[in-house]
Amino acid sequence: MVFIAAGTIGICLCCLTLIMQYLVFPNIVIESSEKIHIQITPISATNNSLGQISDQANEQITTDTPSIPGVIALGMIIKVNGTGNEGLRMRAGAGIGQSTIYLAQEGEQFKIIDGPVIIDSLIWWRIESLNDSKKVGWSVQDYMKAN
Repeated sequence: MVFIAAGTIGICLCCLTLIMQYLVFPNIVIESSEKIHIQITPISATNNSLGQISDQANEQITTDTPSIPGVIALGMIIKVNGTGNEGLRMRAGAGIGQSTIYLAQEGEQFKIIDGPVIIDSLIWWRIESLNDSKKVGWSVQDYMKAN
């Protein structure tokens, strides 16, 4: 008799808990299919005090980027590293769906001229060869090492 009473009370408490959860928290979603999309857009024009673009807007604005070991930044000289001698694909645009236009060799040096752009969960930089100014394309940061 005690077991039957204890079982009945346990089932009643479970049902009461489910009813309270439904009434108190009816809109809670445990799983979400939303994803975050981050796009970094550099600003190239300076504004004067009146909010208008100044005459310096067409000039290249450069700042001294502190050299932090392992951190890649715009204007840096990098070396292709970690490709296993397979080379680094330089693409027409940022993204794995873009066509490959050049193959940079392991150890080859480049200057970062644009970026970063985050596409396909990868960080992309536009790089230009130090030896051939026509060799320009977008590549993944994972295979670059700061000089």
